[in-house]
Amino acid sequence: MRTLSVLSTKDLSPLQKKTLLNVGIRLVEHNFISVEPIDFKIPKSIENAIFTSQNAVKQVMSYELGVRSCWCVGGKTKNLLEENGANIIAYAEYGKDLAKIIVEKYADRKFIFFCGNRRR
Repeated sequence: MRTLSVLSTKDLSPLQKKTLLNVGIRLVEHNFISVEPIDFKIPKSIENAIFTSQNAVKQVMSYELGVRSCWCVGGKTKNLLEENGANIIAYAEYGKDLAKIIVEKYADRKFIFFCGNRRR
């Protein structure tokens, strides 16, 4: 009988590790992804912002900007924005779904889109 292995490209929680090991799956994990914030210039007040990651939220919040309305991708990103007092207008689990919402309901607005440099 072959042993199954999983390679995780980020560190897993203890519960996730235990779950895999309990069903006989060998785990190899390494945090391959590193995030390095870059400095940027932005207005102190933003009307509409789109966030696709928690890292983008953390970086923008470190500038202590006034963001009036937020659209975001993912529950964790949404939760982090809410913890920081953000007004969430819409969110979706996938960028494609959020894009559809924006196009259908908010096409008349202008947005600032916060993302990593690889996504640009």
